Amino acid sequence: MNLFLIFTLICLIFQAFFAMMEMAIVSFNRVRLQYFLVRGGKKAKWISKMLLDPTRLFATTLVGVNTALQIGSECSRRAYAFYGLDPDYAPMTQIILVLIFAELAPLFAARRHPESVAMLGIGPLYFLSTMMRPFTWGLSQILSMIDRIFKKEKGHAPFISKEELQKAIESLDEKHAVSEREEFNHLVSAIFSLKSRTPRDFMTPIDQVSMLSTGTKIKDIKRLIRDKNIEHLPVYYHQRHTIVGIISTRNLLKANDEARCDLYMQDAWFVPEVESVFKVIEQFRKNGQPLAVVVDSTGLSIGVVHLDEILQAMFLSEKELGALGHVMIDRSFDPFSEVSKVNQQFDLDLPTEYGDTLIEMMEEVLKKRPISNDSIRLKNLEIVFKEGDFMGDSRVHIRTIIP
Repeated sequence: MNLFLIFTLICLIFQAFFAMMEMAIVSFNRVRLQYFLVRGGKKAKWISKMLLDPTRLFATTLVGVNTALQIGSECSRRAYAFYGLDPDYAPMTQIILVLIFAELAPLFAARRHPESVAMLGIGPLYFLSTMMRPFTWGLSQILSMIDRIFKKEKGHAPFISKEELQKAIESLDEKHAVSEREEFNHLVSAIFSLKSRTPRDFMTPIDQVSMLSTGTKIKDIKRLIRDKNIEHLPVYYHQRHTIVGIISTRNLLKANDEARCDLYMQDAWFVPEVESVFKVIEQFRKNGQPLAVVVDSTGLSIGVVHLDEILQAMFLSEKELGALGHVMIDRSFDPFSEVSKVNQQFDLDLPTEYGDTLIEMMEEVLKKRPISNDSIRLKNLEIVFKEGDFMGDSRVHIRTIIP
């Protein structure tokens, strides 16, 4: 076999290696990586260093890919000439070989098995990146200079996104106890579901709240709370939808019985009904308020929410959540998951007459092939089709919604 032909094949292997390693490292499950780091794995430390220094990772892989591409192209021309063929035809076969064996096949393999690929090849890649440190350092300095010219501040992306964490949790090993896994999954799903929740979902409606008017006397309040465990009472002016303050019953112990309650009230804290629950929880932590008054778009009070009510909704059992109408599932599935198995595993009631799989069920209801963000409503379940990108997998997201 001609030496140039051998070098052409070797260059294809090098191209495939660098392309595959780049995809495998950026696709590595961050939760699993953290697990390997805690165990003290050397390869995990190398992968983590590469992820924390993207310039080092991409410079090494791009230089490797392009160097192998240039050398391989020239070797293929020499191989054509050796066999008496026109070297100008070499790019025709080279493009096909590079596209299939040095790009698509390695990328798909790395995307499907990122952990195995990254662990297997990180040693040589890390060694090459160390050899290229002077080059990558100079490149990073140039990039930093460009950032300073355009006054761009350096941002720090989170180590792990919500989607990565939820996907990792959803793929927990079956060796865990079922009850333990279901309890943990429920808690995590409840926390994730807060992203789309608002104070209105957790508030006590205004007509169910024990309240006082501004003219109420202290002796009447003591009579009201004598046999009740009430720590704080909202105070309204003229009508219940115009709350003006909050009274702590503890502050009334030494108060004059004939005094008006508005002399002892503190300012109320108002939150919009459309505010994110995460922001409300953060504000509870900062301001130390006992409760928040929920107001609508016109500024009228429509309810009261306590921090305990939000936290309780996160720790309630699935059965209790179902009775209250709260979210019981907020989870994504493979489109070809069987409806019967999903029903059995998560105690759902998805109809099986529409099809055997989730994607077939959506097609039957929509009367067409679903595209990204197409949704259907079956009883109290919202089912949304999430189309994957070029290298990602499509998912069907199922969420129990409040009736």
